[in-house]
Amino acid sequence: MSITKLLHQSLILWLSVLAFAGLYGQEAKSQYKENLSDSEKIYGLAEFWKEASYNFAYFDHVPQLDWNAAFTEYVPKVLQTKSTKEYYRVLMTFSALLKDGHTNIYPPQEVTGVEHYDKAPVAAKAMGHRAIIVNVDKRFSDQVPLGSEITAVDGIATEEYLKAKVIPYISSSAEHALWEAAMVGHSPWGLGLAAGEPGSEVRFTIRTPDGQEQSVRMVRDADKRAAAGQLEMAAPDSAPWNRPMIEHRWLEEGIFYVALNSFNDSKIVDRFKQEVVPELPRAKGVVIDIRVNGGGSTGNGTAILDYFVNEPLKGSAWRTREHVAAYKAWATFGSNDEKHVRHLKGNAWHTGEYHEFKPTDTVKFLVPVVVLISVYTGSAAEDFLIFIDGLDRFTTVGEPTVGSTGQPLQFELPGGGRGRICTKRDTYPDGRDFVGYGVKPEIPVERTPASLVGKDDPVLKKGVEVLKEKMIRRAASE
Repeated sequence: MSITKLLHQSLILWLSVLAFAGLYGQEAKSQYKENLSDSEKIYGLAEFWKEASYNFAYFDHVPQLDWNAAFTEYVPKVLQTKSTKEYYRVLMTFSALLKDGHTNIYPPQEVTGVEHYDKAPVAAKAMGHRAIIVNVDKRFSDQVPLGSEITAVDGIATEEYLKAKVIPYISSSAEHALWEAAMVGHSPWGLGLAAGEPGSEVRFTIRTPDGQEQSVRMVRDADKRAAAGQLEMAAPDSAPWNRPMIEHRWLEEGIFYVALNSFNDSKIVDRFKQEVVPELPRAKGVVIDIRVNGGGSTGNGTAILDYFVNEPLKGSAWRTREHVAAYKAWATFGSNDEKHVRHLKGNAWHTGEYHEFKPTDTVKFLVPVVVLISVYTGSAAEDFLIFIDGLDRFTTVGEPTVGSTGQPLQFELPGGGRGRICTKRDTYPDGRDFVGYGVKPEIPVERTPASLVGKDDPVLKKGVEVLKEKMIRRAASE
């Protein structure tokens, strides 16, 4: 069948779907089946395109993207899929065109998991566009020392392999976060440097820390073996999502360390009050580590921040797109009213109030604070950083954050999947963007192979160094 004829048939299907959108919207919430109908496939694509067209907050971050043309291009792509699994993989590439970490496609759970994707028993993290091995199956420990670099996958240079096989499926706002996600992967979705069809073989070209190059063959069965208790890795699991909610200890006299690893659960506030607050009267300085905090509730972050500030703070400013149908219509009939034209062009915005924080009368610890941040610091944890921006007692140390926050609109898709579109544009109070770039640390610390494999923690070391200097200055001024 010619592409022209296929597009014509697709357009008819699409228009039929839109004509009966109210009725079919209920049918679209269908249960999983191995292969969706053409109508369902078109509906899912059109639903995601439609919601983004009206609501997406960051089209200016993808200035080269023609969203309408992209929809037309994807009609034959989704119709050519032979299964629901394949269909959702195509939808994921469509979503990734918008380059936003809060705008995604979530496939049905029936097409995720070790039955569909698995990974080789090796874990890597990004150092720029280089893949540094941070863990490996003990069976390969002698061949693959931690800190080695994966220079090629199945004979393809690592950077090129990721660009072709992995990155097109990842929705990410910032470039550095995109490459980290590509290296680390997310096995249930079949993403990542080591992921692929379960049981398939992959050949890695390795450069060891002493410069030796060698080829290593592995089977993608790590998740299956781990579930059966048959996988033994060379190092403890360092995945950020496996860390405890809160960790704390004294580093040395006068310096207290607390890691806030998630703001998802309000229990972190209770635990901070019960476990940390009793220690703080002895602290002359505090290190707050949010390097693996991917977010949650902004309120949980400010409830903890309350112990360290005694003044009102401004958080992120926000705005969201507006659509008034009549304004758009009047512009099509020749109105030159600026407001009408903005609506026609999809560039009309409602501006919300600043997020504000007002301290309570709780006990205060007004000591110097260093906050450690990384590419895993995201969403509500980035909101935490916006509140402390410009405060002299706080200094951020580490690497740029993930650069993604906002309010997603969620909706169901055919076959049991879901989509979400970021509808809210957050900025610094003065209008500076951080989504797409990350919150930049005041004191940057670059990654090294040694730091990635846990042999060294230069970020914490630098943080303590900075904190000591701040404590000395504070003591001298008193």
